Amino acid sequence: MKNFCSNNQTYLPFSLLKYPVVTEKSWKAYRQNNQYTFLVSKNLKKPLAKLLLETIFEIKIKKIRVLISPKKLNILKRYIKRPMIKKIMITLSQNQKIKNIFD
Repeated sequence: MKNFCSNNQTYLPFSLLKYPVVTEKSWKAYRQNNQYTFLVSKNLKKPLAKLLLETIFEIKIKKIRVLISPKKLNILKRYIKRPMIKKIMITLSQNQKIKNIFD
């Protein structure tokens, strides 16, 4: 299994890539734009994420977007503490799919 290096640290690929996010919104993005959403480690950077996903799933990524949710959330003048979550949305070419996620 190939190790991926970042900031002088070595990670195994599945410790950086946690799991795909399967919600109504991600399902709609998959159907309309051929996009997939993954929950990833907070240490994962865009170039490394692209290399990791292309290596694991044998696909060609067209575009990557990173979504980072804040630790604190302000709702009705109250702060709610939540863990920081990092998601990556990838867009694939027209004829490509990742097997066994939405099938």
